[in-house]
Amino acid sequence: MKDMVQCTPVLLDPNTADSRLCIAADLTSVKIRDEAVQLPDNPERYDMFACVLGSQGFASGTPSWVVEVEENTSWEVGVSSEASQSTKGRLSGQVSGA
Repeated sequence: MKDMVQCTPVLLDPNTADSRLCIAADLTSVKIRDEAVQLPDNPERYDMFACVLGSQGFASGTPSWVVEVEENTSWEVGVSSEASQSTKGRLSGQVSGA
């Protein structure tokens, strides 16, 4: 069964990250800052929620993720189709989390 599973890391897109988020140099993890920093106002950057998009797209199959939230008690993981992504103002798409 292990031979049938394909593991592909999802890289975070720093161009979409809210200014309160700090993306790791390897683009695979994110931390929240105490204060927002000044970043370029990219049209794809989230500006209302502490969000960042992953750059890996899936066209078929059943994707799954392993998410490490450490001691955080407030977090969300979302999945959205490319057509429904809106970065300015409201967040659209399907979101699930705790």
